[in-house]
Amino acid sequence: MATKQNELRLLPFAFKKIAIGAILLIGLFLLLALSNILPVNKDVAKTIFKIGVPLALLVLTLTRNKVEDELTLHIRVKAFAYTFVFGVIFVTLRTIADTLFPDDSITKMGLTDFLVLMFVDYFINFYYMLRRR
Repeated sequence: MATKQNELRLLPFAFKKIAIGAILLIGLFLLLALSNILPVNKDVAKTIFKIGVPLALLVLTLTRNKVEDELTLHIRVKAFAYTFVFGVIFVTLRTIADTLFPDDSITKMGLTDFLVLMFVDYFINFYYMLRRR
């Protein structure tokens, strides 16, 4: 029996709305917590934001489009590859910058910031290649 080995297992399209809603709700929660409208510790709100946004972006990344064909899957894999290369280059340059400028606060970036940057790079690559096809 031959099985399809080259197909990505993506989440259904409905998860795209769930992920976008989660990002908006987490952002609203952080905004309300930081403006003291909600009686929540600010550190707890920031932690929820730092965990929730990358997870929602991951769900958004792994969700299929309305029209998902072989070309879209190929573009998705290329975007993943470009983002991986971007991440490796970014970490390498950041390590060099941390070595050259050990006390500089510009080079200090948290893991969440890096993850969000990689997701943004993926979305830019993916949607740019989708438009160019």
